[in-house]
Amino acid sequence: MNNMENFYTNYFKYKNNILHANDLNLQEFCSKTDTPCYLYNKNAIEDFASIIQNNLKPLEPEICYAVKALSNISILNIMHQMNFGADCVSGGEIFRALKAKIPASKIVFSGAAKSDYDIEFALKNSIGQINVESFSEIEKINNIGKKLGVVQKIAIRIRQNTAVNTHKFIATAGQDSKFGISASDITEHKISQILSMKNIDLIGFSIHIGSQIFSNESYHSAYKVMRDVMDRLKNSAINIRKIDLGGGFGVKYKEDDGIFDFIKYRDTILEIFGDYIKSGVKLIIEPGRFLVANSGILLGKVLCIKESDGEKFVILDCGMNDLPRIALYNAHHDILPIKRNNETEFYNICGRICESSDFFAKHRQISSIEVGDFVATLSAAAYCSSMSSEYNSYPLISEYLVSNANVKKIRSSVKIEEIVGREIFVE
Repeated sequence: MNNMENFYTNYFKYKNNILHANDLNLQEFCSKTDTPCYLYNKNAIEDFASIIQNNLKPLEPEICYAVKALSNISILNIMHQMNFGADCVSGGEIFRALKAKIPASKIVFSGAAKSDYDIEFALKNSIGQINVESFSEIEKINNIGKKLGVVQKIAIRIRQNTAVNTHKFIATAGQDSKFGISASDITEHKISQILSMKNIDLIGFSIHIGSQIFSNESYHSAYKVMRDVMDRLKNSAINIRKIDLGGGFGVKYKEDDGIFDFIKYRDTILEIFGDYIKSGVKLIIEPGRFLVANSGILLGKVLCIKESDGEKFVILDCGMNDLPRIALYNAHHDILPIKRNNETEFYNICGRICESSDFFAKHRQISSIEVGDFVATLSAAAYCSSMSSEYNSYPLISEYLVSNANVKKIRSSVKIEEIVGREIFVE
């Protein structure tokens, strides 16, 4: 696949009016499986990974998958098979990456809130790099490193103070962002202090401006800020070996979304950092959403259809606890019935949760459906399962992975007894 024009129809398409995932008949699958559940397409993940690998090949970057997008260890193992590392934001995500056989040397630890426990866990497991987001964090890492007898490699995360064009909840640049250290605060004096710390090895800089970025100008502006900091510090004793450029590449959720231009992106990197690349400095790229978003679907069953004041409401057996993006970001997800017919109707498609914000689509025209039918919510792999909850005491749902026509369960749902069993009853 060379582009994203058919961003999910390559992997989820109708055959004889039945939706298939590759060669897997989803009507048969849903009839034999408890819904709701997630289904991920391994072939799609591999293809999206190849898009990045092929377009950025001249840069020879180290690609570290952003675990927070979809953290199931079987998905992480696919990334390992693609020779990717992992970008983690907690000790728990580091644990997952190691469990999925990703080498510790290929793990980057990011995030603004690193506890002593998480840092100690990272150092004990010899992870490759920590992207630090405050000067106090550097001191903390140095002290823990001293206690453990470990010298830890770090990169300073630079905060660009100019806002980027994306949803405010997924932007990580701007003066009001909690992430990173403002470029103006990174001085030669501060660098000198860091270089004097015996258990710190400052190997470079990192930057990450947000998610769902389509504009190459946003990257150009951010990377120029990064380069300006590096030029300003060229007389310091820092030995730059890594430049971590983050991720955030835009993904198509609907037809009028753009297509991310990796060629322009590659040219921007070569323009700004070409001399560093030629000198042997290694680049790190941290895609997450782009690799998985359009590889997955949420499968649900129609529990109820009712009409009120001329509006038809469809109630599904899944909800915002399973897929929170729509309620959180007012995000768009295409919805397809598993069985297609020639009639269409407008529906308000709602979830099972006792919240008015729990809807999948309002006044959406789709093929007509009946109670008992199955539907697929598409583009449902990134920041869906990984953000799900047990709200209303609904258990986390099962996850499946399909490769060609072979499907395997990669996470089991739990029973309510197991959920309540974690609690302690006190009279």
